[in-house]
Amino acid sequence: MPSTPLASARAAPNGVTALGLNAALEASQALVTVAARLTGMVRDFALWWRFNDKDSPWPTASVNAALKARGLFDPNQVSLYPSIAPEAGPTALRSAAEIVHGDDGVAVDLTDGTRTHGRLLTPSDPVMIQPMGGLTQLVPAARIKGSPRKPLGRSVMLSAEPLGLSTQDIADIVAYPKTL
Repeated sequence: MPSTPLASARAAPNGVTALGLNAALEASQALVTVAARLTGMVRDFALWWRFNDKDSPWPTASVNAALKARGLFDPNQVSLYPSIAPEAGPTALRSAAEIVHGDDGVAVDLTDGTRTHGRLLTPSDPVMIQPMGGLTQLVPAARIKGSPRKPLGRSVMLSAEPLGLSTQDIADIVAYPKTL
């Protein structure tokens, strides 16, 4: 049976996971290659595997040098884009409490005085944070003031108002999957 682009896209995260769980140095190198050649979620997932445990199984493998050589991460060349999650409006139904369980945001203070809000993907160096909108940022630990795990106290998901939705629209969206 021939492979379709959709089937390949669905299988890609499984392949990346298989490489990430493989303790062979060649698997680590393959993840760097995947991250260098692909884009989007598969690239971010491959990078997550490398940054999440890059110094554990291969402490002398020069993973940092390979990432820098491929243009994937150079702590001296990182441009950061502060992203502040807006305060939730008066909508009665809150996304963090009613829809997105476990998606509470963190506040990351940077040494240049700026701040960014997002989901903490990895606390390692570099810290991977995903602000509202889905752009994954790689933040060198040296550019973080304090802990990257400061709770934001709310979700980074937009509330209904900026999306042009009413309280009833949100209630309908939440209720719909229960009818399936």
